[in-house]
Amino acid sequence: MTAHSARADGHTLLAPFWGEQARVANLVAGRLVDGTAETVTVADPTSGRTLLTYADAGNAVVATAGEVADLGRRAWWGMTAAERGRILHRVGTLVREHADDLAHMEAINVGKPLSDARVEAVKVAEMFEYYAGWCDKIHGEVIPVPTSHINQTMKVPYGVVLIITPWNAPLFVAGWNSAPALATGNAVLLKPSENTPLSALALGKLMIEAGVPENGHWCTDGI
Repeated sequence: MTAHSARADGHTLLAPFWGEQARVANLVAGRLVDGTAETVTVADPTSGRTLLTYADAGNAVVATAGEVADLGRRAWWGMTAAERGRILHRVGTLVREHADDLAHMEAINVGKPLSDARVEAVKVAEMFEYYAGWCDKIHGEVIPVPTSHINQTMKVPYGVVLIITPWNAPLFVAGWNSAPALATGNAVLLKPSENTPLSALALGKLMIEAGVPENGHWCTDGI
């Protein structure tokens, strides 16, 4: 794990996940796509020091993210439930392996105690590990009816799920909401607070590494 100075900037915090590509942009179809809207300044809330600036997504980028998210949904739902479970468990493993980097990122970007951020990072790993086990245990039901007919219900994904996370616990809430949505076969379009976008980009990269389809499951900036 990489130790970070309390004065690290946003690009340094993202480097363990994105390397030389590290910057705040929209993660669409596995690629970082720069926004086209107004400039957003992200500050360290404990000091007011600027961590980075970036261009907010804009309508065109969000529209594209929505289109490719639908492609991602088809690829994800096309896998077997056991395959999805293995991938989500791998996400949990990667989050656990990168928990220190994620905690430092969250503590600096959000302005919370490092001890709290570490607990939240481990909890996110546990969320993915838990919901990975549900992937192959969600079934339909045959309902008794007073005739010779068969009445069967099937549980199917909603499709593309929009998740909007707050500034005060962006990593924790992203995991809390995306893990069950992905476990049930949905794609995820994530919109974090424009003030705390870093952990969404890090988590998105770990998902790609774990095997979640790149064709549009993640968008990191606002409309």
